[in-house]
Amino acid sequence: MKKKMLLLGLIACLIVLVILWIFLSEKEKHPKPGLSKAMVDYCIKNYTNDHNKELLYVTKDLNGDGNTELLLLVNNEVKVVCGDEEIREVGTYDFVTGTVQLYESASQKYPGVFYSYASGGINYYGYLEVSDTKLKNRKLWNEDYSGISSDAGLDRDKIEYESDDKDLVKESEKSCVSKYKLDFKMMK
Repeated sequence: MKKKMLLLGLIACLIVLVILWIFLSEKEKHPKPGLSKAMVDYCIKNYTNDHNKELLYVTKDLNGDGNTELLLLVNNEVKVVCGDEEIREVGTYDFVTGTVQLYESASQKYPGVFYSYASGGINYYGYLEVSDTKLKNRKLWNEDYSGISSDAGLDRDKIEYESDDKDLVKESEKSCVSKYKLDFKMMK
């Protein structure tokens, strides 16, 4: 009876080890969900250096075509990379400042990324999307929260709209206030 129990215990341990080995070897083939090994290798080769050793990323379909793009945060830049076999950079947007916030809409009508950043006493709001295989930035509105404009002698409203697309501006306001922040993960 003891031998039978010992044998069953050994078989159970062996099964657990085999399942663990399969799980870990699959994880090694695809280090992060939604990213191919080729995509990870491309990003590490092209976007890491002595000053930038860690990459933050999120995957998102930025134009609603069913293909997922990869958004990387590299210092103050957002880089968009796509492709499975042939990996390429779609575009970059440099925010120049470190106070960037990136949001997504709860509505599928707006698959891109809304952003806000502060610079020189003004909050800027916009929308990044992929269109015609290029990253496009649409400036939507800005808010002088500090009064810097009047200090500089400029006559302006507290909020200035830079886009005529009222629906997109309204969705930007809603997304930024609701705090639908993108959930960036560490690549390596």
